[in-house]
Amino acid sequence: MLVDGHAIAQSGAILEYLEEAYPAKPLLPRDLIERAQVRNLSGIIGCDTQPAQSIGLSAKVADLQSPTSDQERQALVMAWNKHWIERGLRAVEDELTRCAGRYCVGDEVSLADVYLLPQVHNARICKVDLAEYPAISRVVGELEQLPAFASSRPDTQPDAVQ
Repeated sequence: MLVDGHAIAQSGAILEYLEEAYPAKPLLPRDLIERAQVRNLSGIIGCDTQPAQSIGLSAKVADLQSPTSDQERQALVMAWNKHWIERGLRAVEDELTRCAGRYCVGDEVSLADVYLLPQVHNARICKVDLAEYPAISRVVGELEQLPAFASSRPDTQPDAVQ
């Protein structure tokens, strides 16, 4: 993201910038417990789950297995990513049973929702069975009805990998 000639490259920094630059549309609830829940969910996805799926890390892990073909290498990458996605989604699902309303935390869209939807997109790519995560599936169904989320789906972007 470019703001007045300054590049903001990391997702977390971009989201914090948006939170502070546009206070009329907050991504963090006013309630301190709900804020902590949002940050906890965001951390599960942004710190514990997504980094394990980075292109460099998953490729290195696959290469350490000495695949004999590109197809085998790709299968190793997918298996690695699927493992970490399922592990992360299980943790998110457990949290949502305690704090979800219409969205991840209560009935207002939060930072946690912004983190969740792209992770679910990755889960779909890795053929994760989302039926195993009913709370996540319900929240995602709500989010996908919102124009802001529908128009920002990763697969609809000009640089999307097909």
